[in-house]
Amino acid sequence: MNVTPCGMQILVKLDEVQEMSEGGVIQHTQTEMEREQNGRNMGRVIKIGPFVHADWEDMTSDTSSGKAKEWGYEVGDLVLFNRYDGVSHDLPNHENYRLIPSNCILGKVEQ
Repeated sequence: MNVTPCGMQILVKLDEVQEMSEGGVIQHTQTEMEREQNGRNMGRVIKIGPFVHADWEDMTSDTSSGKAKEWGYEVGDLVLFNRYDGVSHDLPNHENYRLIPSNCILGKVEQ
């Protein structure tokens, strides 16, 4: 099954929240709660809908990726959003994905 965002939606893959030791064991620290919270409001942009940040007079799907880049993010970027923004469904192979309206992206995380 494949999910493609429509209209002004963005498909975001939620950030994985696991900190492993060199031996491959998941470490439990005092900051585990903070890491889990970050995983709920940070994610990677996977796909951009056809009308994201398009001008109302010039609504074409050819310009949506360029418009998103002008707004500060593009496919592959790690972005911030509010914890409960968007919609998530338990679709096969899309358990950690969320469809978020483009105007709910708060910022881009530089690494």
